[in-house]
Amino acid sequence: MSKKSRKSKNDRWLDVIIIDVFSMQIPVFLNQEDKNHTLASRGFTSFQLHSPIHGAACRDYCDDGSSLISLIIPPNSEPSTWAHEAVHVADFIMDTLGMDMELGNTETRAYITGYVFNRVSEIMEDYHGQEEKA
Repeated sequence: MSKKSRKSKNDRWLDVIIIDVFSMQIPVFLNQEDKNHTLASRGFTSFQLHSPIHGAACRDYCDDGSSLISLIIPPNSEPSTWAHEAVHVADFIMDTLGMDMELGNTETRAYITGYVFNRVSEIMEDYHGQEEKA
């Protein structure tokens, strides 16, 4: 699993979680406005709307049928919320790939959840470190 993605001038994500084995890129945003701006610049016309107080995992669709899984992780959110949203991301990934949510696939779900949680932790640690320097 890789950690880097290319960012264009219209992208307002904090970072992107890349899961190479599933060819998935999951942008992490601080708020709904940044998410909507970025998705609109990439051709998405209908958004899953949230008013996340603590956080949100989202799956949005483009007119061509493609989809994007993303996270909204507000600056004041807690690690328990990151874990909660990481589970939703794992579910979205497994559903997108057509993997059954059955007992035999719980190990895959657990690895995805753990990886997403660890990356969100790193991203938020970096964000708060940069915020303190400013």
